[in-house]
Amino acid sequence: MLKRLCLLSMTLLMLSACTLDSFDMLFNLTSDLKKNLAVESGIISVDISDLIDSLDESFSSLTPLSPDENGSYKIGKHHFKFEGPGCILPPASSALLNRIAAVPPDSKASRKVRNALEGKADEHLSSLASNSVDFINAVLDNFSSFDSYEALKSFHMEKKDSYTKSDILRLRIIMHVFSSSLDYFEDGKVVSIGDVKNVFSGEVQLESAYIDHIASSLGLCKSVSHVTGDSTLYSALDRVLQMALGVL
Repeated sequence: MLKRLCLLSMTLLMLSACTLDSFDMLFNLTSDLKKNLAVESGIISVDISDLIDSLDESFSSLTPLSPDENGSYKIGKHHFKFEGPGCILPPASSALLNRIAAVPPDSKASRKVRNALEGKADEHLSSLASNSVDFINAVLDNFSSFDSYEALKSFHMEKKDSYTKSDILRLRIIMHVFSSSLDYFEDGKVVSIGDVKNVFSGEVQLESAYIDHIASSLGLCKSVSHVTGDSTLYSALDRVLQMALGVL
């Protein structure tokens, strides 16, 4: 008994003498599961102040997509020619999405992210959001006769009188997925809705690398929606992901 007490005392002394760096080093030797449990329980806190700042900046300094004189929107590396409603929201960047996806879902950190998305969007963003809903819905309507439409229509959104920051992020995530789908075409190409429909008509043999690219984009966005608690978007992304994987 005395021997056990001595060992316990020595262990406590060693742990109390550990620096945070040494604790991290020891902790990194354990499994990812233990790491996640420690994060969830609050043993290790996740500093996401930089991410919150990046989120705030993504709302305050975004550059809207405006159609040029030919009616083309510069989306990613491509020019998408489409008769749209005017200025719309740009796709969310991969860098921002990856940073959000790295936050453990259902943790204190994820709750901070969700809190940052609760606020109402300002009038300018709400106007862009309203246009973006029209844009996305109009693009989707072009696929109403396709077998894939049952999945794609999950991205349809109803217009609102006002929008939250969460709504803005959701629309930018959908735009990110659409931008990824345009990567089928060479960089800089002017792409029409007819070109996109030809690709997804079922008559074109899609390369597995391209499908993997789309699946990766959808998977990343699913991870983000899990962190942000957007179950509606998560379900929509999951349906489209299953459809994309079914093409293989």
